[in-house]
Amino acid sequence: MKCNFMEQIEEEIKKDPILGKLVYKEEFMGNDITELILEKMEEKGVSALEISKELNMTDKEYLRLIRHPELMLLSSLLNIFYLLGYDMGLVLTPLNDKG
Repeated sequence: MKCNFMEQIEEEIKKDPILGKLVYKEEFMGNDITELILEKMEEKGVSALEISKELNMTDKEYLRLIRHPELMLLSSLLNIFYLLGYDMGLVLTPLNDKG
């Protein structure tokens, strides 16, 4: 029986509980990131077509990233925010930190 890519990922998540927590947390973060990108695009009056051209993508490829932020590379995210006039930083906090 042949496994597809998503089945392989699910198997890896089952094997590693920390990876599982990160993946599921990423799904929630993805929705927040999409909302933030769309909000900033609207504020700046920038269209998906304009961003996609700057990223050397078709507008369909760009919209796919927005609809599925889990597919987005960090470099793409940085480029999108840069095109929207923002610098982006990353803050790491320990998993056991409640604050």
